[in-house]
Amino acid sequence: MEEFEQILEQYEPMITSILKRTHVYKNHEHFRQSARIALWKVVTTLNPERGPFAPYAYRTMQTTIYTEMKNENNYSDHQIAYERDKLTATAQIMEDETISPNRARTGIF
Repeated sequence: MEEFEQILEQYEPMITSILKRTHVYKNHEHFRQSARIALWKVVTTLNPERGPFAPYAYRTMQTTIYTEMKNENNYSDHQIAYERDKLTATAQIMEDETISPNRARTGIF
């Protein structure tokens, strides 16, 4: 565990660089943590025969950030559509409730 903490400390500047290059402008800590998890996975699954560590770690962390961005955008798109539908339905219910007493007074049903 201490070994990973040393590696993490060494690669924090790389994580910061990746966050800047991928234009992360919100939820910095979420994306930073995702990159840290990706680095941990690289450390635990590294096969030295596949090549140097640093480029592999960089590409893995960058890909993880892009995947997280895509997932967050998909969630936001679906969430906004759901909220819009929910608000429309709520507005319709409220409109129906406000119209019903007026209709009752005028005798129009």
